[in-house]
Amino acid sequence: MAEIAGIRLKLSALLVAAAVLPVIIAGYVSVMELKDASSGFGGTLSDQSITTINRTSLTSATYGGTDQEDLALAKANQYNEFFKRIEFQTSFLAGALSSNLRDENCTMSITVWADPGSSNESTIREAAKSLCVPAGMLQRTLKKEPSTVKGYIGTADGALITWPDGKEASPPSQNQDPRAQPWYRGAQTDGKTVWVKGDPANEAMLSITCATPAYRESRLYGVVAMEISLSSIYADLSGLSQRGYPFILNQQGQIVMFPKVKRGDAPWDTIFLKGSFNDANSTELEALARRMIKGMSGSSLVTLQGKEWYIAYAPITSTGWSLGVAFPLDQMLLPASYLEGSLAQAANSSTGWMDQAAGRMKWALILAALLAGAIFGGAGLLMGKKIAEPLEYLTAAAHRMGGGDLEGKVKVSSSDELGELEKAMDLMRQRLKIHMEKADADAALRARGALEAEISRELMRDSQTGRIPLAEGLDISARSSSSDTDYAFRDIVELEDGRIAMAVGEVSGTGFPAAILSLTTRTLIRAFSDVSADPGEVLRQVNRRLGDRPRGMPVSCLYGVLDPESQSFESANAGHAPPFVIDYDGMVETLSGGGISLGGMDSIVLETESRDL
Repeated sequence: MAEIAGIRLKLSALLVAAAVLPVIIAGYVSVMELKDASSGFGGTLSDQSITTINRTSLTSATYGGTDQEDLALAKANQYNEFFKRIEFQTSFLAGALSSNLRDENCTMSITVWADPGSSNESTIREAAKSLCVPAGMLQRTLKKEPSTVKGYIGTADGALITWPDGKEASPPSQNQDPRAQPWYRGAQTDGKTVWVKGDPANEAMLSITCATPAYRESRLYGVVAMEISLSSIYADLSGLSQRGYPFILNQQGQIVMFPKVKRGDAPWDTIFLKGSFNDANSTELEALARRMIKGMSGSSLVTLQGKEWYIAYAPITSTGWSLGVAFPLDQMLLPASYLEGSLAQAANSSTGWMDQAAGRMKWALILAALLAGAIFGGAGLLMGKKIAEPLEYLTAAAHRMGGGDLEGKVKVSSSDELGELEKAMDLMRQRLKIHMEKADADAALRARGALEAEISRELMRDSQTGRIPLAEGLDISARSSSSDTDYAFRDIVELEDGRIAMAVGEVSGTGFPAAILSLTTRTLIRAFSDVSADPGEVLRQVNRRLGDRPRGMPVSCLYGVLDPESQSFESANAGHAPPFVIDYDGMVETLSGGGISLGGMDSIVLETESRDL
């Protein structure tokens, strides 16, 4: 038996010696390919930019409108109701003018302008009697409508009443034949209510005129018009500029209204000042303008000066205008239901990395087998089978996930790099499944606040203590009394040297950012627990990483390490409540507390306190 063992040892040594070169080559190439595959795989899943994720989600989503589209539609409907109210008032006054309501005893002081070439005292007196009642109704209407600038009643005979004009009623200063006015000609030509540009004399004022024709016995008798100020709509658009870049197009594709933009606020500062999308040298904007002119509603993705924009638009049917709001794509937050397509594409993209890695690995193993020769062919094939099978299994698993099958668990066959990759893929499957399930469950949650609150609660559940390790001679337990509004984290983990690390902390903040910060702090503490044995150094390293985040949400944290063998406890406190030690007699000892909270300063120094238990 000893000889056989010696021969076996020599053969093993010879095999190892003869196979050193091909094994080194194969091993080196294998590790490099695995790293490339893991890097590409991880990059596909986690390194996508917000712009890429949003673009993919918006182009592949099969759901209804986004919050941005809903906002554009709601604002367009709001403006449309405003214009419809004015249309109703002018139509009502035109009906009164058509009804020939007369008051022979009318005492209202009005001034009637008539065509000097075809009027006399009797015609002016007759016009005054005929227009007295409609003029009174016009004045009362204008007094109640805060947006009106001026009202007009013009007749086919050339009589004109305006109100106000410096005082409640006064004649025009020059020959103002109503039949020559744009509002009169527009209503006369179309035979219905029309909207025309406001008084050219008021260039500094944003205004528009609504005009409705009045008929008596099927003949045009006159036109009632109301010029209204658009300052309230302009103020409302200016409020929208906090979220994006709003604008209004008319039926000719001209930009008739937009809030103030700062110089250098590219590209909209230049586009708005040009006054038309046709002058922006962008085929995408021109196509968008054509859809808006046709009265369509929806959204478009356009690229301007290398930056992508999401433009939601909706028609203002009364005036034939269209409202649009441009949002930077990289700053949009979409509902979870929209992310389904992007996550599925990420899973599909990962299969390409795995296919390439499997192919390169196979050629590397063939080269190693050729170098080793026939004697080591069997060993090379065995090695190839050992490595290729997990890769092929992972590739098949990635294909299944890309096809939507997220139920099958990815088995972990080893503890090496392939095993880590299998773990990463299974973790990805679990997260994809969670996101897909959440996307289906939360499809009806359109409000961003409700969605963020739900995600925050899920993140906080992940921030709590998981499996509690067992230690001889110690009874370790954990209990949490936090509510849904607390952003606290807790963790108990067994370190590689057998010690027990414990961490508890709380974020001074609320909402989704606080939940993310809580989970991030817990993850960093776990990551550095095996790097340093000093609790103060662990918290210092965690603070250093948190220093890159925005200020304003400090994190209090108590981190300690329990040594079951020496029965000692070392801890460091960063602004958290101090821990208590209760002995067998019921005496309570308070350990040190206070300190500087994490994330408040770029660098902190925390003392480590040690106590024998």
